[in-house]
Amino acid sequence: MKSIEEKALHTYEKNMSYLLDSHPDIHKIVSSISTTTYALDYLEEYFDVKELHTNRYLYAGNSSNISKQLTDRINNSKSTSCFEGFPLYYITNQHRENISEMNNTIKGVLPIMEYYIDNVHHLNLETMKKIEKYIFIGVGLGMHIELTHEKLNAHQYFIIEDDIELFRLSLFTTDYAKISKNSNIYFSINDNENIFTNKFRVFLEHTFHLNRFLKYTHFPAHDTSKIKLIQNALSSNDFAVFGYNASLSKFIRPLEHINDGYNNLNVSKHLEDKLFFEKPVLLLASGPSLLKNIALVQKNQGKFIIIAVASSLKILHKHNIRPDIVTHIDGFNASYSLFEGFNAKEFLQDTIAIFGPFTPTNLKINFQKQNIFFYEEGTSYFKDSGNLQGSCIGSLTLALSLLLNTKELFLLGLDLAFDQETGATHSKDHVTKTVVNLDNKESISQTMGLRVNIFPIPGNFTDTVYTSSLFYLSVQAIFNLINNYKTKEQHIYNLNDGAKLRLTIPTKIESLDFNNFKEINKKDLHFDIEKLLSSHSFKDLSKEDEVSIKERLKHSKTIKKYLLKYKKNVKYSDTNKYLYNLLALELKIIERFDRESSNLASVYDSFFKYILPIVFDFFNTEGIKNEKKHLRDMDIFIQNALFDIVNIYEGAFESFIEKRL
Repeated sequence: MKSIEEKALHTYEKNMSYLLDSHPDIHKIVSSISTTTYALDYLEEYFDVKELHTNRYLYAGNSSNISKQLTDRINNSKSTSCFEGFPLYYITNQHRENISEMNNTIKGVLPIMEYYIDNVHHLNLETMKKIEKYIFIGVGLGMHIELTHEKLNAHQYFIIEDDIELFRLSLFTTDYAKISKNSNIYFSINDNENIFTNKFRVFLEHTFHLNRFLKYTHFPAHDTSKIKLIQNALSSNDFAVFGYNASLSKFIRPLEHINDGYNNLNVSKHLEDKLFFEKPVLLLASGPSLLKNIALVQKNQGKFIIIAVASSLKILHKHNIRPDIVTHIDGFNASYSLFEGFNAKEFLQDTIAIFGPFTPTNLKINFQKQNIFFYEEGTSYFKDSGNLQGSCIGSLTLALSLLLNTKELFLLGLDLAFDQETGATHSKDHVTKTVVNLDNKESISQTMGLRVNIFPIPGNFTDTVYTSSLFYLSVQAIFNLINNYKTKEQHIYNLNDGAKLRLTIPTKIESLDFNNFKEINKKDLHFDIEKLLSSHSFKDLSKEDEVSIKERLKHSKTIKKYLLKYKKNVKYSDTNKYLYNLLALELKIIERFDRESSNLASVYDSFFKYILPIVFDFFNTEGIKNEKKHLRDMDIFIQNALFDIVNIYEGAFESFIEKRL
């Protein structure tokens, strides 16, 4: 018995030393434990965890045998205990001409997806040769983790445990330090939704080419909440949500706005002007809380500067609420419907528009030119204009409101959760409003999708509300943007019966005393906002900016040389060498990441994040024959897409320079 205790203590000391060196945050958490909920008992041949207040045992059986059973269940099948990194699409020839706008954003990836489906799925080849990345959802005492490592010898493990005390006990029984000698371990111990998601994305980012299928073990005593968060993180991967061709358009479309002489708003820092600081700002989005409180907004609209996202315009027009500023970022054709069904030009004649760079050109006809302001998102065509980046209009509008130096910001319609009674996603006039069945809120979806999973998050006025992956993506974005842009002087009041938003103040709208808010002269306000934003905008490129534009074109030609060299030297005789060279090409293309190269590098990075997991998994599939032919066939698709990207980019800059410079 003494030797067993000594071995457990030695294992604990080794693990704590390893955590101190490699995971100091986890070491700090474990070292700070002061409560005692469990006891580690050795029961003749095995360890078990006893819950002290109930005297119940976690394993309630031989933990060594149970750990072996968990390990024995592990197989290399892509269809059991496995997360799919992203879905594949197959478009038949008769539908190819009618390809959807969203699928068109990944058109260069579609032939590779279809080739994979034809040669893997249709042949029922569903077994991996080797498992490289593995996830443990729940630790217990962790013995099954060591056994799994002995079986798989995977390169990376993501270990999740929400009970700190239980994880601490596993340090006596599981040699994490030994596993770490030839594998990378990522830990998520008692993390909230935000921190967990950020950590999991780091795990995904490293060796992303191995993310096509991720095998996992779920320890029975651990709840399933993290399974939904993992599905959410996979569904919301940037490259899958916003296809590489959409990114390409977003980066070159601003050249049109610059050529046409539109204002480009400086978002590099907070405005110092007091216009927004001295007046309350009401940010209106299209969540269920907007329509529920629309009468109060209508009655008191003259007491706020109203900043509204474009998707709320039909609701506002119906209730005669005129926004002072409208924001919009969506560049797809569906966004045109937001301005249809009413006389948008008349309704918005005294409204300022702040547009993201992807906004379609035709939407500009709804506003007077002097009232339109674009901002840059990662392009830096104007060196000092700053960049504002985000995944959704709600979060970006919040960040813009803070940059305008708003002191008192009120949020309404930014629920980012379902109506907890009806299951509605938005107010009823919203173009994409749907209703979900909250009776299924506890179930785990077997399919991937931003709108599929329903899972709980902290509520603004209640402990819990239910949301989707799509909404949670916005919650994450707001979590990061508020942290980056909010100053100590600024206050954000969350009026929504929806998601809790970090660093905002939960406030019931009926608790506001509107008699304390003064009426604002909206005619003067419009003139003042237009004048203020114009004074903080760019229209003309500087000499340095012009040099930068030309350097971008020069860089694109360098990338084309890399591609031509790859095309000339590519070989198909050795699969591993081919895959290595494909990875090397990706690294070569994205190795330069500065003002002039980052946009093109980002597009290629998005493209490679899609195709490399597909290609690597294809050749990690048991039963694939005639690999040389497959390499040659897939490489044709890959090269076509690679050259398409640089040709479109290069052509846009050649045209711009010819017209402008």
